[in-house]
Amino acid sequence: MIGRSGLAYSRGFGQGPLGETYVIADDPISELRGQSRARILRQMGENDLVLAGVLFAIKTLLRSAEWQVKAADATPAAKKMAEDVSDMFFKRMERAWTDIIGEACTCFHYGYAPLEFVYRQRPDSRYEIRTFKLRSALKIIQWFMDEEETPVGFTIQTDYGQAIDVPLNRCVNVRTEANLDNPEGYSLLRPTWRTWRRKEQIENAEGRAALRAAGFPVVTVPGTLFDPQTPADKAKRASFDTLLGNLAKDQQGGILLPSDVDPNTKAPLYTVSFVMADGRRSGDMTPVINRFNQQMASSMLADFMLLGGEGTKPSFALSADKTDMFSRTIRWALNMIGQSFTRQALVPMWELNGYDPALMPTIEARDVNDTNILNFANYLKTLVGSGIILPDEKLDEHAREVGQLPAADPGSVRQPPAPTGPGMGNAGNTDGSQTSPAKPKAAP
Repeated sequence: MIGRSGLAYSRGFGQGPLGETYVIADDPISELRGQSRARILRQMGENDLVLAGVLFAIKTLLRSAEWQVKAADATPAAKKMAEDVSDMFFKRMERAWTDIIGEACTCFHYGYAPLEFVYRQRPDSRYEIRTFKLRSALKIIQWFMDEEETPVGFTIQTDYGQAIDVPLNRCVNVRTEANLDNPEGYSLLRPTWRTWRRKEQIENAEGRAALRAAGFPVVTVPGTLFDPQTPADKAKRASFDTLLGNLAKDQQGGILLPSDVDPNTKAPLYTVSFVMADGRRSGDMTPVINRFNQQMASSMLADFMLLGGEGTKPSFALSADKTDMFSRTIRWALNMIGQSFTRQALVPMWELNGYDPALMPTIEARDVNDTNILNFANYLKTLVGSGIILPDEKLDEHAREVGQLPAADPGSVRQPPAPTGPGMGNAGNTDGSQTSPAKPKAAP
């Protein structure tokens, strides 16, 4: 290979068993590189309500999807291999498949989710995958790359300081993007970093303003304690500083003060009071915070989640368009995860066992059911009523699946009622008998 990808990186911690080590430094913001990047992304995704809500929505939808193993073709051999792989993933795996998908969804949080898999030998001497285990992005300190800048492994540093090298050919590294073959992908939270930081600063300032508006404690002491010279005065000053801090933090249950008074004015030398604000309100930060929330949700196509909140007026048409776009994102995520498991887990296992590549199935997810039942019913009614399509068993099965209805029972099949509307040709004869409905015309 002649060219280079252009991925920015720096040297890691020396030569390793898998080759040269590197630290990805592709982000222009220095604090969003290395382990600092993972820590900031974790803080964003776990502390911000909007970002946490969007990530939870994506994870919930993906975990609720129904996964399947699709055979390579319609031959009995291909179907048998697909059934065996399906049993391996969904029945014989040590962990629930929904839990594995949940861990794979951390790629939307950190940009990537390396899932290490472990083989086991079956009674027929073949090998299958026993389980998948997530390797935390918070613990990955460097990457191994070959001479073509292709990632081949990574190093995990445990809490006890031990460094463990993990080859990528034993992992499914689920990435949101593979731009420049960056093993760390691209986090969905990355575009919101600047907005999130400003929102956090404004919320902190709003909290401080609210506390100060409620009032703050004031302690008066003799002027000699402002410049203490003797050890006794220094001890007194320290005790009153502690008292003031405890009062501000609401950690003081009572106050013990000397009863000394000024010899001239007879005023107490030591007092404690609580000063209230002058009644003027500080600036309302709510519109600014709402704007930041809208921007962060919009960057992930999830701003429909904010419709109807904080005084906004929801619109059904606008909501339908936005939810449709979000549904397309979910479908993309399902395809991305399925392709990752097929290419990075199923292909190595196939080669290890020497199976026929032409019989290798694929891992796919059935689309998340987001169909509007009323719209689907009207659409189907229009097609059938106009004679464009005719009802049959397959259409019946699909309609029941969309509507989440039970399958038809062959033992209780009933004839459809004869239409009685005007112009239908069987409104009834004068003698009370009914005319048989006309046979439908054959489809062109």
